[in-house]
Amino acid sequence: MARVSKQNLDKAMTKNITSQFTKLVGQLNERNSGQFIDHFFGFEERVMFAKRLAIIIMIHEGASSYEIANGLAVSPTTVGRLLERYDRGEFRFITRQLESKKIDCRGFLEALDTILTLGLPRYNSKDRWRILR
Repeated sequence: MARVSKQNLDKAMTKNITSQFTKLVGQLNERNSGQFIDHFFGFEERVMFAKRLAIIIMIHEGASSYEIANGLAVSPTTVGRLLERYDRGEFRFITRQLESKKIDCRGFLEALDTILTLGLPRYNSKDRWRILR
């Protein structure tokens, strides 16, 4: 789980370092962005961000809260919190990117599903036990 220091920075410093971080991320290209993420974020942080994006994508595609919570192994509270933010329009930029096909949603969700199920077919899939045959 990600931890944030209890010591608060002043607003000017927070704005400055946030701005620097945003500029750095904005300069990354597709090839080196993966390396940046792998080196900068820990495993738990990468999974947390990936699940958060997956929740937003699934909400946008009309999945139910139950499907999202069970499919991604997250709490219904987490899904509800992001659903409220989605309803308020806080993810408009992300959803516009999804709609313009700049993000391969289907590929992302399939890759995340493979990771979460450790490569096994989905529980309700007819191929679930194929590897044991």
